[in-house]
Amino acid sequence: MKRYFLSLLVVLCLQLACFQTAFAAVAGKGDINLNFVPASPTGLQYTCSGAGVVTLTWTDNSNNESRFVIERKGVNDSSWFEIDTVAANTTSYVQSQESTYPIYPGESYCYRIKARGNTVSSGYSNELTVTVSDQTIPIAPGNIRFEQLLEGKLKVSWDDRSNNETKFRIEYWAPNTTAYYDETTESWLELSAYSFQKGTLYTFRVKAVNDSGSAYSEATFTTPASAPTAPVFYNNMGMAYLNNPSTMHVSWQDKSNNEAGFVILRKQAGVGEFNFLSNKVGIVDKNTTYFNDANLPLDQNFEYMIGSFTMYDHSFSSAVQAPITGPQNPVLTATTVSNGEVKLDWSCASSNVDVFIERKSPGQVYQRIKGWIYSSDNIHSFNDTGVSPGQTYYYKIYAGRNCPVNKDTMATAETSITVPTLPVASQNGAKTINTTVQFNNNAGSNINPPSNSHVITLNIGQTTYQLDGQQHQMDSPPVIYEGRTLLPIACVTEPLGAKLNWEVASQKITITLGDKTLELWIGKNTALVNGQEVFIDPINPNVIPIIAPPGRTLLPMSFISKNLGCQVDWDGQTQQAKITYSS
Repeated sequence: MKRYFLSLLVVLCLQLACFQTAFAAVAGKGDINLNFVPASPTGLQYTCSGAGVVTLTWTDNSNNESRFVIERKGVNDSSWFEIDTVAANTTSYVQSQESTYPIYPGESYCYRIKARGNTVSSGYSNELTVTVSDQTIPIAPGNIRFEQLLEGKLKVSWDDRSNNETKFRIEYWAPNTTAYYDETTESWLELSAYSFQKGTLYTFRVKAVNDSGSAYSEATFTTPASAPTAPVFYNNMGMAYLNNPSTMHVSWQDKSNNEAGFVILRKQAGVGEFNFLSNKVGIVDKNTTYFNDANLPLDQNFEYMIGSFTMYDHSFSSAVQAPITGPQNPVLTATTVSNGEVKLDWSCASSNVDVFIERKSPGQVYQRIKGWIYSSDNIHSFNDTGVSPGQTYYYKIYAGRNCPVNKDTMATAETSITVPTLPVASQNGAKTINTTVQFNNNAGSNINPPSNSHVITLNIGQTTYQLDGQQHQMDSPPVIYEGRTLLPIACVTEPLGAKLNWEVASQKITITLGDKTLELWIGKNTALVNGQEVFIDPINPNVIPIIAPPGRTLLPMSFISKNLGCQVDWDGQTQQAKITYSS
């Protein structure tokens, strides 16, 4: 009998072990607590992931729960009620307006949870009060970009694509380093360059933040590893005026391939040393090779230095002195001498000033009536004999230095005068028009052409013209464009025996006469003369070759005639041009 009871005890123990193993397999958590009371969950907290959406999270401390029970109540209520259960091992739960027991933006609720076994439950977690966000998730920022600043900073900026963020969070790190972050309400952030290692790849990511928070946008930036090579001035100069006496065009050669940009320094010539802070006048982007320094004082000499820079270093060119800035405005007065003559007098506060004179009638454009009068000529007056009694005329005089090489010209204010009808005549009868433009700048006008010359006479708006006294026809008449005469070029090149070539694809005109080759392009204000680039009209950059109906090319008369060795006489009253070419 004793042996029987011993066998029965062994069988019962084996059955109990099998029962424990089977229950543990169902629970999925190894050995179970024989009391079957799960440990209480802890660390209940929440996040908002959009308007009206709340996610609860907690720590699962038990190994024998069968589920978790979520309970909720109003913040002013005393009674809790069960709103849902979730499976064992779950550590989060989402509430929204779509839930069985919905929540709504702007309202507050209290939550608690507990773990439940087969028949018993754990204690409750901490109680949590949740205020539901009424903000939607911001749209993630985009297009992260980087700018190296001269002041030793790296500027990170991005496109703000949301309208409900309260700030932006920026995180950055290099491989195998700690991540750093900063926050801003702007769509950019400046970071000290010395926070970064040279020649290192950094990863940046940015998100828009409110109670919810957007997704991240990400970009990388590699810091420069070495200093840039200093720029070099063209021919140790690189200074010129752009048809403006107070704007210096400064140009240089870019010798580096890693610069972030260029800084321009300027100081009074021969006065002190360059100072980075007080002499900085401009910054331009990388790969740029010029800077227009505007609003300079007149009659001044300046020196320039150009520096290439990265966020860490800068390298400067040598200092170069610029030409003196332009002269002061001349003062012009006009008086009538007779019923066919106006006297112009001028003065200028600047020294070494060259001038030229323009005139127009009401409703017309200004035409040059007197070419450059150089300071060495010591002339300060001019008699205009190309006027008619009873007519009003407007005058301007332009001042420059070493013109037309330097185009630093300034004009007086408009001066007008009405020519009276006076019973005055010259000893030789009626005055003749004396408005010849001599492109070789020698004195004299209306010179009789030699016997071995060709003379072409054209009138603005007329399709007939005279060649050595014989009348000819052209398809398009000469026109006034931007105050200059443009004419069909064939009527000039053919009598001179010049070769004319037209390239359709590039809209290029090539004229060859003797040892001269001119190359011009439709719409372009510069041309090549024997391969040397020059302005078509140094005074007026708007003068360009054009195409006029019925598809004829019109070129600037003055430029063509000058460079082919012609003399041009212009009668402003009859608007007639006479072109003389000596064989």
